[in-house]
Amino acid sequence: MFVSNHPYTRQYDLDILKELQRDNIAKNICAIEVDGKTNYDGNTFLFDRDAQSIPDAYLALPFFMIGQTISLLASVKVGNTPDTPSPTGTVNRVKKGVTIYKYKKSKEDGSPVSSI
Repeated sequence: MFVSNHPYTRQYDLDILKELQRDNIAKNICAIEVDGKTNYDGNTFLFDRDAQSIPDAYLALPFFMIGQTISLLASVKVGNTPDTPSPTGTVNRVKKGVTIYKYKKSKEDGSPVSSI
């Protein structure tokens, strides 16, 4: 899973990784992230801290290349087609147990303040 460089978004990404660990369905969970203040404590493909200032939009290409290559090769290896990764429905896009965090605008990012 790709982990955001933005500290606010990163919290959500790390929560999803923890949920995947708790579900105990996937044999292997791997985070693709830049070394930051908080990191995933499991298997990680880690970019050097020098990339911390790179916005997520610029990290998308190397992140996607890694993920897409691994996913395609793993799917083909087990006989799944790329268009149907899980005939049983185990793989889905529904997130459970979302935590909403208080958002505070930082001077660096210029993002609007969330009032949630």
